[in-house]
Amino acid sequence: MATPTTPSLRSLAGRPCPDDVALHAQSATKLTPKAIEHLPEVIDACIVDPMTQALASALTQFSLRHEVAEADLGRTIRACRFLVREASAIDLPLEGFAEDFALLFPGSRELGDLLVARFDPLKKRLRAQLYLAALEGHGDLLTDVAWRVDLVATTNQATRLMMPVTMLTLSYRHNGTDQRITLQVPSEVMKKLREVTDLTLK
Repeated sequence: MATPTTPSLRSLAGRPCPDDVALHAQSATKLTPKAIEHLPEVIDACIVDPMTQALASALTQFSLRHEVAEADLGRTIRACRFLVREASAIDLPLEGFAEDFALLFPGSRELGDLLVARFDPLKKRLRAQLYLAALEGHGDLLTDVAWRVDLVATTNQATRLMMPVTMLTLSYRHNGTDQRITLQVPSEVMKKLREVTDLTLK
């Protein structure tokens, strides 16, 4: 059964919030209004991106600049990250997220207003990440395309061909590593690719 410190959340399909997340959320009351006002400087990256040394340094500088304990800042952000990511994973509507936030962060209205206003754009970015992760988990993933058009003029087998060929470089991710392959694509095959593109993007 849920306790007052572990509310049941719609983001978790009605399950109680983990104890450590509920405990981290209590640190939000220790953030100053100035720190909350400037939290957009770091909050999006902390929620969407993996932690890096550069981001950790930015959080240290933020806590010094806005006179909040780095531990309180970190715990608050971890709880925010958990809630936004869980709500995004199940495509929770904005109203449901706002209700969950009020349950998990009672007494943190200013922080709630900030995150509720940012929730839909953050959810869109996170769901795009989840989509790509689902694709990558089942095979090679095309990540980018570069091209140029060359002209085949003369070969050892023919003269004055003067026919175009598209040099198509495909960037893709294979088992977590970035790879590239360049293909020569004749005009007739490019027309087939265009037909496929037109059909799939309708």
